[in-house]
Amino acid sequence: LNFQSTVSALVYSLVHERCPGTAPAGWFLENDVVRFVVAQQGRTPDYLCLLLRAVTLVFDAWPLLTTGRPFHRLAPEVRRRQIERWRTSRLGSMRDFIRYYEGLAVFGWYAYCAERTAKA
Repeated sequence: LNFQSTVSALVYSLVHERCPGTAPAGWFLENDVVRFVVAQQGRTPDYLCLLLRAVTLVFDAWPLLTTGRPFHRLAPEVRRRQIERWRTSRLGSMRDFIRYYEGLAVFGWYAYCAERTAKA
């Protein structure tokens, strides 16, 4: 299990789902967005930061029982299905987890798109 790899896989998946075709070809903003999300988590109070890390690692471990692989090593389509299961879960904490990452990823994506557009 790897926190950084899980955040990266989750952000890539969410950006590709929610923001397709919004940046010109060749911009490759995903890594910038991953760094943005990790930086925002670093700004949270310690107790929240630890909780977010723990839940992120649980999310990474979740598919181990069914696929034998952590989330960050799954194919994109399998990742998408896990995200959707958590997004529509009866447990509010699972839905909130996806909403948290989704909000940061989409915000970061459009912020970096706007920044790059302004510089161009």
